[in-house]
Amino acid sequence: MSPLNSADFTNNSIVRPDFFFISGLAVIPHIKFYYFFLCFVYALTLLGNTFVMFMIYTDHCLHSPKNIAVFNLALCDLCGSTACIPQMIDTFLFKSQLISFEACLTNLYFVFFFISLQSFTLTVLSYDRCVAICVPLRYNDIVTSRSILVIIAILWIFAGVIILIGVVFITTLSFCKSNVIDSYICDHGPIWRLACNDNTPSRMISWTHSFVILWCPVLFITGTYICIGTALLKIAVASERLKAMQTCTSHLILVSVFYLPICINGAMGSSMHQHKRIINMSLTTVLPPVLNPIIYTLKTEEFRESIKKLYRRNKINVTYFSKIKGHRPSVKWPKAVEKREWETVNNDLTKILEQQVGTAEKKLERMGDIIYHYGEEHFGVNIRRSDKATPAPAKSRRQQEIEGLVEKTSRERRQLRKQWKKVSDAERDGLMLLQGDIKCRLATL
Repeated sequence: MSPLNSADFTNNSIVRPDFFFISGLAVIPHIKFYYFFLCFVYALTLLGNTFVMFMIYTDHCLHSPKNIAVFNLALCDLCGSTACIPQMIDTFLFKSQLISFEACLTNLYFVFFFISLQSFTLTVLSYDRCVAICVPLRYNDIVTSRSILVIIAILWIFAGVIILIGVVFITTLSFCKSNVIDSYICDHGPIWRLACNDNTPSRMISWTHSFVILWCPVLFITGTYICIGTALLKIAVASERLKAMQTCTSHLILVSVFYLPICINGAMGSSMHQHKRIINMSLTTVLPPVLNPIIYTLKTEEFRESIKKLYRRNKINVTYFSKIKGHRPSVKWPKAVEKREWETVNNDLTKILEQQVGTAEKKLERMGDIIYHYGEEHFGVNIRRSDKATPAPAKSRRQQEIEGLVEKTSRERRQLRKQWKKVSDAERDGLMLLQGDIKCRLATL
């Protein structure tokens, strides 16, 4: 590959190529199958993480400090995969391995920015579990939604600044030897190693980033689980101890999936074949975002209950909609051999449709309801057993006696009204005077 495509330069100038050439996956045999696997992984990542964010946003039962961090993790997984996988597919599957200098640095920034946030968010989740198990009585006072939001905001700013520093120092390097990046993305390490001037600051930043983004979270998470283990040993009841441990299983799996492959690749170093190292590092980048939502939905009790509740609610809505909008009872139409009946139906419907007012489209829209209501009126409908009214529960003896007294009183009042209408005016006046006299005597009592 030609080393440069830039203008002439002097010894004191910085040489920047117009483009980089990403060669990482192109030379691996049968690599096209891996690209299709990446497409499948990216689709699952989009669906899974979007579903997790949707569940947390819509279900008020999931509005807790821990789930704020889970929402942030899903968002970082989604954005990180979007920054990495489409670029890889475009680069290698569609043979677009040339990438401009500016686009390469932009891709480097966003990929490492969201990887850093994933690592920091796992650290926040370990802090949440540590407080919940070690000091459960003070958990609601220490871990609040506001405190978690503040921590996450600080981590976003911190990750953005440290990655930006690394990108800025890349711009101070001169690339006068080669512009071929031996990686699957615009990777920080392979880029600064291509420099022909002093790359010591970039080397130091690379080591610093590895320590801050990888080893500090690993050490912090290890410390939190040592505290958790100590607190669990103090629980006397085995069932309570097991219940507390189960709240950490999903986080432990996420930590293992994210950190163990990176640590293994780092430990093996140059002893691993270059092709295997590139494949392993790409899998380390793309697999955790697709596994995180699956692990959380399957291993977390509150997520499972929320999904069941959503399913039941949607099932009820669908059932109600089907009863209101469609699935009306079928009409008891005449049999096919009853030609005289069908001739009558045809004549009646023809007359009804001719009497309809409106355009042909309006008549066509009403035709189905007209035919159904005609058949329902003349022939009846088939009522399913589930649609029949359920029999009323048996009444108690006391209820039967009360209903009998009410019915008897109503019957006597009706008879009195009839007799009142038949009496003469003199008798009616006497009865009115008697009624007034009785009311006066009752008032004086």
